[in-house]
Amino acid sequence: MRSIWLLLCLGLLALGQVRAEESIADIDLDDIAEFDEDDEEFLAVLEEKSKNKDVDRENELAQKLAEVQHNILNPVVEVDPCEIMHCGAGRICQLNKGKPECVCIPECPEESDVRRHVCTNKNETWPSDCAVYQQRCWCDIKDPGCRHPDNAHLHIDYYGACHESRVCDGEDLKDFPRRMRDWLFNVMRDLAERDELTEHYMQMELEAETNNSRRWANAAVWKWCDLDGDTDRSVLEEARKAGTAPAAVDEEGRDINPHIPQYISNAPWYYGSQGPTLKHQRPQHEDERGQLDNRAPKGLDTTKLVTKFRKGACENCGAMTHKKKDCLERPRKVQAKYAESIVVHDEHIVTDASINYDEKRDRWSSYDPSNHREIIEEYEKVEEAKRQLKAEKLKNDPDAEISDEEGNEDKYVDEVDMPGTKVDSKQRITVRNLRIREDTAKYLRNLDPNSAYYDPKTRSMRDNPNPAVPAEEAEFAGENFVRFSGDTTAQATAQLFAWEAHGKGVDVHLLAEPTKLELLQKEYEQKKEQFKSSTKTDIVEKYGGEDHLQVPPKSLLLAQTEEYVEYSRSGKVIKGIEKPKARSIYEEDVYINNHTTIWGSFWNAGRWGYKCCKSFIKNSYCVGMQEPEGYSEQQLQHATTSSAPPVAAPLVDAVPRIQTETLEKEAVADEVDSAPSSEDSSETEEEVKESKKSKKKSKKREKKKKAKEQRKNKKKHKEIKEKETPAVRSKNQPDEIDDRKRPYNSMYDVKAPTEEEIEEWKKKRTRTDDPMLQFL
Repeated sequence: MRSIWLLLCLGLLALGQVRAEESIADIDLDDIAEFDEDDEEFLAVLEEKSKNKDVDRENELAQKLAEVQHNILNPVVEVDPCEIMHCGAGRICQLNKGKPECVCIPECPEESDVRRHVCTNKNETWPSDCAVYQQRCWCDIKDPGCRHPDNAHLHIDYYGACHESRVCDGEDLKDFPRRMRDWLFNVMRDLAERDELTEHYMQMELEAETNNSRRWANAAVWKWCDLDGDTDRSVLEEARKAGTAPAAVDEEGRDINPHIPQYISNAPWYYGSQGPTLKHQRPQHEDERGQLDNRAPKGLDTTKLVTKFRKGACENCGAMTHKKKDCLERPRKVQAKYAESIVVHDEHIVTDASINYDEKRDRWSSYDPSNHREIIEEYEKVEEAKRQLKAEKLKNDPDAEISDEEGNEDKYVDEVDMPGTKVDSKQRITVRNLRIREDTAKYLRNLDPNSAYYDPKTRSMRDNPNPAVPAEEAEFAGENFVRFSGDTTAQATAQLFAWEAHGKGVDVHLLAEPTKLELLQKEYEQKKEQFKSSTKTDIVEKYGGEDHLQVPPKSLLLAQTEEYVEYSRSGKVIKGIEKPKARSIYEEDVYINNHTTIWGSFWNAGRWGYKCCKSFIKNSYCVGMQEPEGYSEQQLQHATTSSAPPVAAPLVDAVPRIQTETLEKEAVADEVDSAPSSEDSSETEEEVKESKKSKKKSKKREKKKKAKEQRKNKKKHKEIKEKETPAVRSKNQPDEIDDRKRPYNSMYDVKAPTEEEIEEWKKKRTRTDDPMLQFL
């Protein structure tokens, strides 16, 4: 290609020199003699002439360039006419005065191999198939080489020398009806599977499938009725072959050769032909596909101006090309259905049905490479601005050092993750078949050189290195055990069942009809189990002995087993059969959100929580042990043993409420104790009244003192509470805040990220300024 362009450039230079010489030669001597420097009109005429000559020269040069380029890109290639000329069997293509035509094969190659002999429909052996086709061609054109005119209809029956057909004996004639009815039923079933039978005959075929007595009768009725409906078909075919009847005509009006075999002339059942045709044998013209420059519009359709909501449009953005559930726009505060104006335009939808699957999903079909120029110009502007900043910095401070870290993009290329590895900030994991360093290598399982072979290239050991060790005790049994796990044995059993079923006359195949095979196998297994159980019950009913089958286990009969168990003096199992632990349906020993105890390890005031931080919120984050003021172990114990209902209440208010309840109970108990009994009947009523009054006064004094102390405690607690900020108050006393009013991050502990986490975040963050991000 380079040599062609060099020749083209040399030709252009030579042509330019010739044109320059011609332009110099066009100037007459008279014009030069009459030249005057002050004559402006003469100068204008010369300039116009030179311009016209330049334009003509450029046009001629462009035309010659186009011709040269056309000859280079479209070279003239001579095509043999016989390459596109198709000749039938026994004919070859030859040129006659430059025109291709088909002629009979002049000579056939000699065949010495007996296997190349063929037998024709006249039971004659020919040396090769070429000789048969040659003879048929000669008879068609009535060439002197034709042996007999009937050879024009000669065709090959089978390959090999002709042999005499075996004469049917009496046994064959007796077996003919059976073979005939089997053949008729198979033909009828095949036509039913291809849906080529009428509705009446389809019902007869279904009846024949389910009822063996009607199996051959329905097939015979269908065949004879079919022949009665078209009595002249076979006669017409023979007449067409003999040439006494006109040939069949296809839908385009062309004759169909009657000697074409039936398997070629008959169209498939799915082709949907209405009559005789050979269209299914001709090459099908492919649909014209779109070119690369046919660009379908993509994106938003900005040609239409929409001002109000349209019926059937998206309720969120107002576009007609999708519904609200498929909308990719942000959820609007005021939906387009109720908004005054619509901002979002409709998308372009490709409705061209001529494009195929790949063309419809081609992401580059409507891409204009010139659009990428804008991104390049933007980056060039950024680079220019950087260069200007560097220049200004050097101008202001010549001794300043300018780092080249920003421009060196290939600096960290070697640190990029390799394929097959997964990088985490805390650990590096490889997903290849590398062993863990703590595991024993496969080739160290058995040091005997005659043991299982280890392939170092693939790091695989397929055989068992220790075949003497039982499979239950072996740590590594080779990699071939996977081949016999899962459904491997089930598939082998199914294949064996398919072979046995096929040998007994059932038409089933593992790969062709897997569902049918599975159902047959299930049915066979069920019937087999039923047969076994029925045989067992019949034997028991006939001979008896059912009571001997219901025997308790041997461990109960003999009072001893082969299992080794050790017991302690108290009767507990020390070694041997261990009692299985009852597993809960819930997750056990799962610590979440930095907690060191499980949920439910702490209980107070009818609520469950975490013991580590005494939080009553299940999804809270553990911030350590922080008890509020006025919270003690005695109050906790009193609160847990009290019969208070499970109502959430503040801890600080619970203390005085518990004290008042205890005082009321003491007062009731004192009143009960101070009631007069039958034993103190000797005291007078006045003494009893005085003692009651004195007790009441002392109790009132005690109550007043305790109330004063409670008021003082409340005042102090209020002053401390007012001094605290809301954040500290919510942190120190989380139980006093209602769960619905708790801040979102009240239990969140902020920690500075580590260097590994920062590096991982930088690796995974998306760079919006990447120009190729939208094409990934």
